[in-house]
Amino acid sequence: MSYVQYPTSPRYSFGLIRSPLFSTRVQYAASGKELRATFWNDPKWGFRLNYQSLDDQISPNEYEKILGFYLLMGGPATAFLFDPNHGFSSYGTEGVFIGTGDDAETEFQLIHNWGGYYDEPCANILASPVPRIYVDGVLKSTPTHYTLNSTTGLVTFVSAPAMGKAVTADFNHQYLMRFLEGGGGSGASSDGADFEKFQWNLWRLGQVDLISTDG
Repeated sequence: MSYVQYPTSPRYSFGLIRSPLFSTRVQYAASGKELRATFWNDPKWGFRLNYQSLDDQISPNEYEKILGFYLLMGGPATAFLFDPNHGFSSYGTEGVFIGTGDDAETEFQLIHNWGGYYDEPCANILASPVPRIYVDGVLKSTPTHYTLNSTTGLVTFVSAPAMGKAVTADFNHQYLMRFLEGGGGSGASSDGADFEKFQWNLWRLGQVDLISTDG
């Protein structure tokens, strides 16, 4: 299934908040001892975007572009792709270690390593900037040396990397997201987004909340 991409213009003007989200139930015994049950193996990701001013005169119309996309998605009803780098040309994930050659394994999953603690599998790889794959620091080419499934983030080598050779990668990826339900509409039980006209030809959206989804 193909998905549309969240607009990279206009840019959110007051930064991006990224939140890893888990589903964990904590129960307490009378003694104070805790019992914790984790329901998700991997986190969902939440992103909060802040738009302070949207021009309704310049072309393309910033205000109508964001509003139109929200209407197209039906609020939280439809999934879309979101680039946390927001269209910038630099690599968001650079020089990441994705495996070690053993003369046999040909498939390696692109990941983002968070501080040496957690490996996040990465999918929906962007074509620009062009992903780069290295073996022992030597840049490899596609399709001569490998192929990349941009949907899954799986790198498949024509020949298995040699024993002990590090496989690394530079790339950018997107997240499959939807709008968070209950997004501030005027109805108490409805989903929505409030656009405020605070000056002539200028609108304020405030925050837009997104959450990752499987589809």
